[in-house]
Amino acid sequence: ALLALLSQLSEDPVTLLSATADRAAARPGDVVRVSLTVAVAEHFHLYATTSKITPVAVKIQTPDVQLDGKLEEPEPKIVDFFGEKYPAHEGEVTLVARCRIGRVPDGPLEIRGTLVGQACDDKVCKNVEVAFSVTVAIGEAAPKAALAAVSVEKNEITVRLRLEPEAARVVPGSASVALDAPHVAAGMRELPDGAAFTVAGAPERVKGRLKLKVTDGKRTADVEIAFEAVLPVEHLDSLDAGLARAKREGKPVFLEFTGES
Repeated sequence: ALLALLSQLSEDPVTLLSATADRAAARPGDVVRVSLTVAVAEHFHLYATTSKITPVAVKIQTPDVQLDGKLEEPEPKIVDFFGEKYPAHEGEVTLVARCRIGRVPDGPLEIRGTLVGQACDDKVCKNVEVAFSVTVAIGEAAPKAALAAVSVEKNEITVRLRLEPEAARVVPGSASVALDAPHVAAGMRELPDGAAFTVAGAPERVKGRLKLKVTDGKRTADVEIAFEAVLPVEHLDSLDAGLARAKREGKPVFLEFTGES
């Protein structure tokens, strides 16, 4: 029994399966999400971030890189340990550390850290120290954009983008939009993360392409984003009502006849 206990004490109850960053490149001021997938040994549990007993945490060793907020974790289980209940993780679990990049030079940056905490079974408790590292490129990638959301308010379409790095913004005066016929864009309003514009044309599905420039203050990139939106259709009681509304608002009239004339 003593030999079995000594063998158990010499084994690591938590092992690192993978460490990955959510981006390949970043800028000073950006937040890099580092996902740590670990395996907790059978019969052991790793105490969660909210546990009163040695909660799991991350320590960063890389200079000018700091944790941004608490460690993210899935919903923990509630385990019974000597009559007390604690939140903990068992089996395979992925924890996410938000790492904010400070003033670091351009080039490869190795983010090094250690996952710390405590893991227990019904016989022993062991301190956890699991080293990890990921590498991101600093200052080497041009800013980029992807479609984040398209919203519609009456006949105004707003296209918002997800920009990287976080400091990136739309270059003022650079945005233009081209809509598929028969629609025409008007009243362009540039936003820090996209653009808004009104649409003249039949109320129906609208497709188009938003072109603009994105800058992070150092580099500028040309971006073209395809989007699609559905304008709301307003049904009026009569042709006279529709013509009167169009005359008041100065809008073109589109007539669609159905059935027999």
